[in-house]
Amino acid sequence: MSYDVLSHVNSGEVNPFVTATVGIQIYDVTEGSTWNGTVYWDNFTLIGVEEPKGTLVSPKVIVSVDTISTLVTTYQVANIQWIDNNLGSETYRVYMSEQPITDLNADGVIRIAREVPHGTEYWNYRPFTTDPKEMTLYFAVTAVSPEGDETPLTDDCKTGPITLISSPSAKAVYVKDFANDFVLDGLDTEFLPYGDYGLTPESASGRDAESWDLNSTDLMWNAIFIIDDDYLYISANVTDNDLNASGSDPIIGGQAWMGDALEFYLGFYDRRTLKQFHGYKDVMSPGTADYRISFTAWGEVQSASAAYEFPGLESTVFQSFLGDGYIIEARIALDSLALSDLEVVNGFSFPLRIDGTDLDPSDGDEERTLIAQWGGMGGNTEDWLRPSSWGILEVINGPTAVETEETTPMTFHLYENYPNPFNPSTKVVFDLPKTEQVNVAVYNILGQKVRVLASKKFTAGKHALRWDGKDDHGKAMSSGIYFLKFQSDSYSATQKMVLMK
Repeated sequence: MSYDVLSHVNSGEVNPFVTATVGIQIYDVTEGSTWNGTVYWDNFTLIGVEEPKGTLVSPKVIVSVDTISTLVTTYQVANIQWIDNNLGSETYRVYMSEQPITDLNADGVIRIAREVPHGTEYWNYRPFTTDPKEMTLYFAVTAVSPEGDETPLTDDCKTGPITLISSPSAKAVYVKDFANDFVLDGLDTEFLPYGDYGLTPESASGRDAESWDLNSTDLMWNAIFIIDDDYLYISANVTDNDLNASGSDPIIGGQAWMGDALEFYLGFYDRRTLKQFHGYKDVMSPGTADYRISFTAWGEVQSASAAYEFPGLESTVFQSFLGDGYIIEARIALDSLALSDLEVVNGFSFPLRIDGTDLDPSDGDEERTLIAQWGGMGGNTEDWLRPSSWGILEVINGPTAVETEETTPMTFHLYENYPNPFNPSTKVVFDLPKTEQVNVAVYNILGQKVRVLASKKFTAGKHALRWDGKDDHGKAMSSGIYFLKFQSDSYSATQKMVLMK
């Protein structure tokens, strides 16, 4: 079997300047016959396309400032451009620094993009800070072979300085022990004192975008973020005058990204500490702590296209009595989605993007017609899959790192889990006066091990773990009594926990 790519390029069916996926369907056209089985492909040959030739080199790079204006705001991005190699199979990495780049491994040099495909030839970088300020930046671009070999830093692949104005970050207000005030009731009473920090869309796209503004009843949202030492709290009010209230057929809206939904792209780590920003396809990938949490108008929590149960997430969605929108309340246990115990301090920066999606059943819509967004980066390729292309949710009014520093514990100690009784998750804290191997596991009343919470070396200090009420296979455990067993090289302890649903 052969596939003449060049003929499809010449006819305009295939764009030769973008990465493409080729799909093949096989039909049995014999009347009255059926077939089953498996088709195996040994080789797929492109006809009429010469084998790429050339040498992999670092590209020549230039940078300019683009000012992007929307109906709501104006912001600036650094537009980094280069000319691709001729190979076609290579990808590109983009680096940024506030100082001239002389070594890609030097302090302050951050890789802001990876796996930028051949044919793209640009990357937009939008800096976020607490308040807008003038910034001077430098950039470099390297090429990477399919085998992972990266080209060296050269004079041509570096550019800068360039000066632009940063964008203001979204704000998560630190309120110590906000859990004492939070009620998952669909009302925003406890959030009202922090309404000045509410976040609204800054841009819109889609068929209905031209008629959209901040007073639009077609789609509008406002989100408030509160944070304490253990949880991130969200209250969001969505206005939508033609609600896809059920997400059922014949409306193709059963998937959050099709509408109606409010989608939160969140990274549960401090981006300020990264040497390499998280990149392509890190969203929902194990070991990244990057998530796409979608709240649909009909009350289902998804990850973009299917129902998903996020550990440590408690939420509710109430549709408006008038049918003109919906209210979202959520509480997320930080340590349930983070890769390690998070220390919430002033300036902590979560990657964040929010997409409000809209589909209007009364207009006969069968697909999404509007996205109202905050945290975009000006059109980077597949930006929803790249946390490096999201905005920033910054903690304000929080403790400083100095205030949260603790002396090394003098003794071993396992604290009582909190809360206890609990539903759906509980936090376990322990002290180590020295580095030791630690094993922490949960057992049922029959003495059967149901969940391993930790089995590794921990350094001296105070540490925290969280149990989400599930076993090692992700199955939710039933209400009842469970036992937490802590074992280190020099210390052991057991405590009772009550899961009450």
